[in-house]
Amino acid sequence: MPSNTILVVDDDALILETIKDALEDAQFDVVTAANGRQALDILMADQEKFDVIVADRLMPQMDGMALLAAVRENFSTSNIPVILQTAEAREEQMREGVKAGAYYYITKPYDDETLVAVVRSALESRRQYQAIMDYMHVSLEAARPLEKGRFRFKTLREASSVAWMISQHAEEQAAVAICLSELIINSIEHGNLNIGGPEKERLIRQNCWREEVARRLELPENASKVVVVEFDATGDDVLVSIEDQGAGFDPTRYLGQGLDQGNRVQGRGILKAQTMAFKSINFDKGGSRVVATFVRDKD
Repeated sequence: MPSNTILVVDDDALILETIKDALEDAQFDVVTAANGRQALDILMADQEKFDVIVADRLMPQMDGMALLAAVRENFSTSNIPVILQTAEAREEQMREGVKAGAYYYITKPYDDETLVAVVRSALESRRQYQAIMDYMHVSLEAARPLEKGRFRFKTLREASSVAWMISQHAEEQAAVAICLSELIINSIEHGNLNIGGPEKERLIRQNCWREEVARRLELPENASKVVVVEFDATGDDVLVSIEDQGAGFDPTRYLGQGLDQGNRVQGRGILKAQTMAFKSINFDKGGSRVVATFVRDKD
């Protein structure tokens, strides 16, 4: 599980100290660096130490985008969530960052509460990744010959196992597993448990999102609700459909049309999935079903 250790990178000493104080007050362990080059040296010296990186986009020697690229290129660090902070978050900049693998953008000035909430959201992403990686040690010899499948389940843990199993058919297994997990978790929390965007924002800020998901799963009105995931790996692309039993939603804003530039702490999962892993993502049935495709591994 994450150790709550955060690497903070900024060439402004005052901002660096302010961020450090805010995160330490929230019970995070914090290591600081004055530029991207120094941060990369610290990271490479202990590649399993850090759970989240908070980096300024504009810095001397190595800026935030260059640091992000270096983090993503190294297998041991490639799935550490990176939060880029910037004084000017134009939509094209945000798209560039998301495409490069940035977990989130936070726009200056921001308050301590927002910073802490964004870091907590990034830590949750890290937990999801590590839950999926737990399955790396499980034999999946039966998964790859399986060309079609249907799964019915309810919980976050089951979501991780289904995402990992289907990802065995992908060229980019880790990226597909993470992004499938994002879509499936959205179906559980937003679809079946009716935790909408604003409420999830509140729960993350209060550091109780996972507990609330567990509580709602036990409610009588949710006892029979399941997520159904089907996949077909018989073609050049793998097709995956994910359907919940909720009322649906409008996915337009999450697919990048009119990308929100505010300091929200949720709502990037669908955009990340579209950018990082899938050839296509399409919603139907009023938003209660999503169909995604990814490139099948030919080996």
